[in-house]
Amino acid sequence: KMSMQLPQPFDWDAIWQNYMDVLRRCLGIVQARGMKLAVEGHAHVIVSNSDAMLRMFDYIPSPDMGVTYDTAWHLIQREYAALAAKKLGKRILSVHVRDGDGLVNYGLPPGYGVIDWHDFIGALHSVGYSGFLTLEMTRYAKPEHYIKEAKLYLERIIQDIMEGK
Repeated sequence: KMSMQLPQPFDWDAIWQNYMDVLRRCLGIVQARGMKLAVEGHAHVIVSNSDAMLRMFDYIPSPDMGVTYDTAWHLIQREYAALAAKKLGKRILSVHVRDGDGLVNYGLPPGYGVIDWHDFIGALHSVGYSGFLTLEMTRYAKPEHYIKEAKLYLERIIQDIMEGK
């Protein structure tokens, strides 16, 4: 069973407001240096999924505020990758790619799990994303083999999308 110890008394509104205030201060620091701020949503954190990210943008509407979209973290939270990418649109500043089986392993190379990569990459393309896809994998005996395989797999999908397939 999963359990968490929530602080008592628990005041969600105060926690949310404090976190938004901290993010605003961080955004000011990076903006002063000509940069943007990307928040990565993990499971069980204050801003964890695409809906929480959209709410964050309501509080902090700056175009210099965005997200690092991690396919596995969204999958763990049962979000469909392409839909979440469409919802977040131009707010996606970077992307971490890894697959998952939907049960226990969320560090699989793209193509080894349940994510529809063609649909996800197509959604990224449709919202104008042109940044990096950063491959994240965990504990493989021959990482170079799986990295090469994942890279070729994603390149084929990107090529298909660019050709309209």
